[in-house]
Amino acid sequence: MSHDPVGPPIEGIARRQLHLFYLLDTSASMGEGGKIAALNDAMRAVLPQLKNEIEQPDRQHVEMFLRVIDFSTGAHWHLETPTSIGDYQDWPPLEASGTTDLGEAIKLLVVALENSLPRRALPPCVLLMSDGQPTDDWLEGIEKLKALPIYRKIVKIAIACGSDSDKSVLTEFTGNMELVLEASNRDQFINMIRWASTSITTAASTGLQQVDGETPLIPPLPTEILASETSNDTQDEDMVW
Repeated sequence: MSHDPVGPPIEGIARRQLHLFYLLDTSASMGEGGKIAALNDAMRAVLPQLKNEIEQPDRQHVEMFLRVIDFSTGAHWHLETPTSIGDYQDWPPLEASGTTDLGEAIKLLVVALENSLPRRALPPCVLLMSDGQPTDDWLEGIEKLKALPIYRKIVKIAIACGSDSDKSVLTEFTGNMELVLEASNRDQFINMIRWASTSITTAASTGLQQVDGETPLIPPLPTEILASETSNDTQDEDMVW
């Protein structure tokens, strides 16, 4: 592991941009078990957390921008314009319907990565969340992503929302099965999104790298999140996946 931390900003030097992308499954199955409500609550919770992170003394060299893609039958920009996390306001809630066109979402991501990252940008961060099986040619999207010159520097993590999600597909996306997390209930899901969001952006902005000297280093998931299984005796049925 190499350590090449990015130092504090130098007066007169522009901050480096960090672009955070969310790819969020909004297919019909997300309407079951309270999953879409949990996703909306997770996003409402994580945005203030990211604002607080970017205000920390060791992040003053970074300007974080947020973008969101939702995918169901087709893929759509929920937030297309790169928006500074400090300027972001209310989260427009997502609704569940349709199929699971993951490939289309990845293609939208590829176009954004090709066309809208400044030369001095920090490694882009992508959090993918899905609760089922892709219904389109997701491999075509993955192949387009892997063809990007910047591919190996993208900081990627995926969350499987419930046991029905195809974790082999998510592993193909992240390139590492250890970066695929599985949430089995509402609290675990919200905590995973919050942890993953700050972990990947921290990895991109601090300069810590894996042994290959190129891929940013993401720490292991805290055991307290893995341990937050909810008892069926005390939890409503629609909160356990």
